[in-house]
Amino acid sequence: MIKHPFQWVTQLSLCLLLSGWPLLSQGQPLATVDQNPLLQSFALPTPAPSQLLAKGEYSLQLRHNWSNTLNVERNSHERLLIDSESQQTTLRFDYGLNSHWNLALSLRYLKLSAGQLDAFIDDFHDLFGFPQGSRPFYTHDQFQLLYQRGGIESVNISATQSGVQDLRVAIGTPLQPSPKHQSALWFELKLPSNQSALFNNNTVSLSSQWSQNNQWNSHWRSQHSLGLLWLEQGNFLSELQNRWLLFGSSGLSYRYSPLLEFTLQLDGHSALFNKTDLTFLDSSVQLAMGGSLYFSAKQRLDIAVVEDIQVGASPDVNFHLAWNITN
Repeated sequence: MIKHPFQWVTQLSLCLLLSGWPLLSQGQPLATVDQNPLLQSFALPTPAPSQLLAKGEYSLQLRHNWSNTLNVERNSHERLLIDSESQQTTLRFDYGLNSHWNLALSLRYLKLSAGQLDAFIDDFHDLFGFPQGSRPFYTHDQFQLLYQRGGIESVNISATQSGVQDLRVAIGTPLQPSPKHQSALWFELKLPSNQSALFNNNTVSLSSQWSQNNQWNSHWRSQHSLGLLWLEQGNFLSELQNRWLLFGSSGLSYRYSPLLEFTLQLDGHSALFNKTDLTFLDSSVQLAMGGSLYFSAKQRLDIAVVEDIQVGASPDVNFHLAWNITN
């Protein structure tokens, strides 16, 4: 039996998916991204919207990702222990400059600490038959980020880390929209700062991303995105860091009624680190399962549970909530 006080997250998601409570689709992807704690200073982009705002319109999105990770790996020259929980809160503001361009600003706050959800995750995995990995062998509510290479510790963090992450500025433009197919091209810049949550990574990153939404009929739609990220050489595991990263997403949504939509979405990216044989530092793919609940035509709540289908490459589970308001 699930006894953890945060069981409402799973119960609410299941109720929305099973009860048929009405949700409404607006053709936007779930704004989920890999919550790997070792990637948090590198500004991995979320899937970008394909339907842009008209001139003078604006939208606000407040999203929260709560993830939990226990990963243990070892080989002849490397050792990794990740036992942590992350809470990332993001505020994004979009504005329609004109019929050709949208402007977006986003700011994230990150907290990495000991796992409050450890017992709940154990029960969650048991309930749905997901693999437990190394969880049965480690004490609950611990925090440790450890990476050794050639007997030398490159990372050893056991104290809670928190702070505001770097500001991001993005611009988007539509690409030949039609009633059933909307696509957009986005360019995003991560500005450097002297204090980045988790690691002091005073670097710049640039990304470009194509996104598209296809409305196949009154019930079904698909959404896809593909992007390329360039990273300035950072000071965290710099000897292993790749300068280019490919990322993308693909989702399928079913519109149950004017207010309810179910969504399955795959998110993935190429490896950010090289010269390593560890799965947790390699490429990853996650599956988001959820939907969107509309309280009005301009207000919706996205809810999703994100699992690491490429086991061991990303957090064991991530609970995603996003509140969206459009004027």
